[in-house]
Amino acid sequence: MSVFKDLFKFFSRNEENTSEPEPKGYSYEATSPLAPLLNLSTERMERYAEYEKMMEMPYIAAAAKVYVDECCQRNPDTGKIFAFSSKNPKVENLIKELFDRIKIEEKCPFIAKELFKLGDSFWEAVSEEGKGVLGIYHRPAKTVERKEDDKGRLEGFEQKVRGEVIEFKPDEMIHFRLLEDVKFYPYGYPILEDARRIYRQLALMEDAVVIYRLTRAPNRWVFYIDVGSMPPEKAEAFIEKLKKKFKKKRLIDPKTGKFVAKPDFLAADEDFYFPVFEGGRGSRVESLAGASNIADIADIEYFQKMLFASLKIPKAYLANEEGFSTRATLSSISIQFSRSVKSIQNAIIDGVKRLIEIHLKEYGIKDAEFTVTMHSPNYIEEDLRMESLLKRVQVAQELLSLTDKEGNTIVDKDYIIKHILKMEGAEDGKVSGKA
Repeated sequence: MSVFKDLFKFFSRNEENTSEPEPKGYSYEATSPLAPLLNLSTERMERYAEYEKMMEMPYIAAAAKVYVDECCQRNPDTGKIFAFSSKNPKVENLIKELFDRIKIEEKCPFIAKELFKLGDSFWEAVSEEGKGVLGIYHRPAKTVERKEDDKGRLEGFEQKVRGEVIEFKPDEMIHFRLLEDVKFYPYGYPILEDARRIYRQLALMEDAVVIYRLTRAPNRWVFYIDVGSMPPEKAEAFIEKLKKKFKKKRLIDPKTGKFVAKPDFLAADEDFYFPVFEGGRGSRVESLAGASNIADIADIEYFQKMLFASLKIPKAYLANEEGFSTRATLSSISIQFSRSVKSIQNAIIDGVKRLIEIHLKEYGIKDAEFTVTMHSPNYIEEDLRMESLLKRVQVAQELLSLTDKEGNTIVDKDYIIKHILKMEGAEDGKVSGKA
């Protein structure tokens, strides 16, 4: 209830003071009674604790599942989440051996969820010379600290477990991190961070609505008791006696096993008793209707929309409302969501590449060239690329159709291929596109 006391103090401040000029260094938000409730801590442990609490909200838990499902979609042709390649067959075989050994595809959804929630995911890499990486094991983010020198170069990691500090070398820990913002660098910036303030406001609004419903929604009764010509003092005592008579509960005393009459004193949302003196209408009972605006939740809906906007997920998609098909992936509907998914996939790929480098290093292979990709559900960007390519082809055809009086093309074909179609290798008869 302290929240509502703060709200009362906030709205009952003397209006005369608000017209005074603000002193130097004055911050309205800092002096507001609601400031402690809405100020966002940048301390890592406090952030992690709040992120965990935010995941208890059904909207956010559902959003996390959507992100994980989109990030870890399997390629319909190969049935795999990851794809890798290398010009060196030995390197390619070692990567395949690593993926099969550590079961990276089974761990991918867990990593994606931690990046969405915390922005960081730490995994200990156990390796041995000549055998590569033998396994990776999750370490809770709140127990691991990243160590860097003054120039930002990684020196290692420390894990604190039950008062004991365990040190890890740079090659002994994989730090997956979502570097969408440098606010918490060298740690990650989770998707949830943008929703923290809205989450607090929505939680406050929902609690306030529940309390309002409980106290204002029920119908109450007004009892008008005929007290005749009693003096006011005796009439009041008579009403109190009558209330106690009607408001006693018969309960069983667990100690004696006998029935006892326990008073049930009236609360603020219960019935009212009023004396009716001589000359009134006599005793009667009337119904006092509850609040009539119970169904008005426009304020809640506003903060819900803000929450979903911060998560880059349309509310109608999760609610399966009309106009949104659950058969289509959200990445094919919302380009903002698609880019957020891509950022999580890039963070996972960076960590997997680092893991491969450690694995190859144990076999004495350094600076190996390889690629790692994840299946992208981003059909929007693919459609945009195809549309752009189609327009360039149309322009190229129009330029090729421009001829002089002798029927020769005015624009050089090599120029069209290189600058219009954005392709290379026209001089040797082989072309490759950049688009």
